[in-house]
Amino acid sequence: MARAPWPRYPEFVPARLLQRLAEWFRWPAEGILAGNGSNELIQATLAVTVEPGDAVVAPAPTFSLYRVLTAVSGGRYLPVPLDDAFQYDMDTLIDVAVRERAKVVSEFARLPRFTVDGSTRASSRRTSVARLA
Repeated sequence: MARAPWPRYPEFVPARLLQRLAEWFRWPAEGILAGNGSNELIQATLAVTVEPGDAVVAPAPTFSLYRVLTAVSGGRYLPVPLDDAFQYDMDTLIDVAVRERAKVVSEFARLPRFTVDGSTRASSRRTSVARLA
């Protein structure tokens, strides 16, 4: 880092990072999106997926950009509130996504942590992803 030119912008397509992530997660590098913060990733994802009338499903609360950029694209933002224990209501999130044929379902970048308290539910996680597929 000390020898890196400053100021320096990150690579637009960080190929080495994507390859390392692909190896770690056993997923094709072409299927991984890396960016400079959540706003950039949300904007890039919605810009290429959401067309007028498309549904975007997200737990609420979440990043406000989902709502704002969905509206800019002419899509329908469908928030799903947390459950009574203040955890993601994955059953409802998936039900809404399937029923509305959602183009985007947010928070799946956080697959290991479906709950606000950080606990994981591996069997629930596998079932949820399978239901979307």
